[in-house]
Amino acid sequence: MKHNPLISIVLAVVSILLVSLACRLPGPPRECTNFTIPPNGNWNASLFDTGIELNAGQTVIFSAKGSVRPSTYSDVFSGPDGTTEVENWQVSYSFNSDWPHEAVIARIGGGDYILIGSGQQFTVESGGTLELGVNDTDPGNNEGSFEVEICR
Repeated sequence: MKHNPLISIVLAVVSILLVSLACRLPGPPRECTNFTIPPNGNWNASLFDTGIELNAGQTVIFSAKGSVRPSTYSDVFSGPDGTTEVENWQVSYSFNSDWPHEAVIARIGGGDYILIGSGQQFTVESGGTLELGVNDTDPGNNEGSFEVEICR
């Protein structure tokens, strides 16, 4: 049987194209950072600058854990998914009353709030500095903290 050099050339070109395409596919996140809400245990704001710059088109994965007491005057505790136990908190003291009070939230580049809860994955639409915090407009009476892992 005679060897056809044209078949070898076609197979080589197809192999190069497949490898090139595979290298362009988005891969798993490359870097993970842990961020505590609130930093240094001080509930002096609802949102905190993480110092992380995100770019449009970048995939980000969040995972949060921990427990926060939304008011030192109550025995209600909240995980990162927030609480709906006290309707007044959700309606009167939340950035978005459709989301549970004290849920972990994010904002990128001063844009709209994004519900993170205990976990979220999305592609960044518009880049900027990542802020993390809670759905609580009056956090000064909070106790506890959330630990959020951000992978990008």
